[in-house]
Amino acid sequence: MKRSCSRTEDREIRTCAKKTKNRRKYEDVEEISDAVEIITNPPVKRDRPPNIPSVSNSSESVRTASTPPSLPPVDLNRLTYGVLVKTDWGEDFLMVKKIGEGVYGNVYDVHDAQMSNYAMKILKEGHTNIDVVWGNESKIMRRVSATNHPNILGLLNDGQMLTSLVGLTPFCFLMPLMGGSLYSVIREARKRIRPEPQVGFTIHDICQVGAQLISGLLHLEEMGIMHLDVKPENIYFESAERTYVERDDGVTIIQMDNLHVRIGDFGCAKIYKPDKTKAYVVQTPNYRAPEIIMGIPFDGKADVWSLACVLYEMYTGKLLFYGNSAPDSLAVQLQMMMRIVCHPPSPRMYRQAIKSESDLMEVTDNHVSLKTHACHTYRTVKPLMKNLRKDDIPAIPFFRLLREILVMDPVDRPSFADLSVHSFFT
Repeated sequence: MKRSCSRTEDREIRTCAKKTKNRRKYEDVEEISDAVEIITNPPVKRDRPPNIPSVSNSSESVRTASTPPSLPPVDLNRLTYGVLVKTDWGEDFLMVKKIGEGVYGNVYDVHDAQMSNYAMKILKEGHTNIDVVWGNESKIMRRVSATNHPNILGLLNDGQMLTSLVGLTPFCFLMPLMGGSLYSVIREARKRIRPEPQVGFTIHDICQVGAQLISGLLHLEEMGIMHLDVKPENIYFESAERTYVERDDGVTIIQMDNLHVRIGDFGCAKIYKPDKTKAYVVQTPNYRAPEIIMGIPFDGKADVWSLACVLYEMYTGKLLFYGNSAPDSLAVQLQMMMRIVCHPPSPRMYRQAIKSESDLMEVTDNHVSLKTHACHTYRTVKPLMKNLRKDDIPAIPFFRLLREILVMDPVDRPSFADLSVHSFFT
């Protein structure tokens, strides 16, 4: 005979069932690692930004990595809930989601104990001398952040995580969370408009953003720092709010509610030393300056070239130069550049390339020439001024500016100081 339950027994049964259900809900997180926690006793929040020491000169030794305590690694791909990561500067952060990825690191949206949002860049495993990369980036970011320039994404803190994450090193940087990169804004606009999307910014907005980028990059130049990775992915809007306006000519215009931008990601940045500059490959291929392609010494003028590529992309929504890491791609890129800017490298650049033993140079019977490639894709590329939209009169001064900047020889290319007083931006 079935025994009836009293109200008290019935309540106890329901409570037990509820606890069992909740325990199963979180058991996958608990079994992975003790490093995964729920924030129950949040630490006291410190004031921000911290007092980051400035670097008085470029001879300061690079920071070295200490070995954090060993903890079981956490696989972010297996988790459906946030991960609490501990840092060696005494704060814990809840990792919410990945918001960006680069060659050397991933960027995550993180919350502190008060649920304030920040961006945390964590360097990846698999790169040689990653501790040196972290030390160099930390040194430059600390120097730059101490000046608090409005168009440079500063550093709030940096150090090492005490929580081990699969595929990631302990090295991390804490920064303000921005509204999205220029790259993501253009990409989302192109996704909305299909087929053959034509998107871009107004000349007025390009001028406003360009002036801020010049201000930030000039500030770096005055500090003796070359960014060497100026591209839309590393330019961040303070707010992601935007609207789209369809023009009569079929172009969709991106209108940002807030045009304030900051330059970030100093993973490739270098301190300029005129007497020790060596030729080596830097910059993302699509924004790479010709002097770097030719393997000759370079300076901050390489960033000026990249800036022009970014401004062009704001107008068209498309890359100005296409490049990759395939064999002979440098030769194709250089031929493409010559066709777009309508002039070759200068004799000085040829001499420097020979001196640097560039792979792009051919010397036969006292005759010097650039190597050519069998691929003729570059022949379909239009000269710069041919990309001006029909009847777009306001854009003519902008394209004249691009033509002034996109000069093959950096000696003849304007500097950021020159651009800061250019009539287009004043």
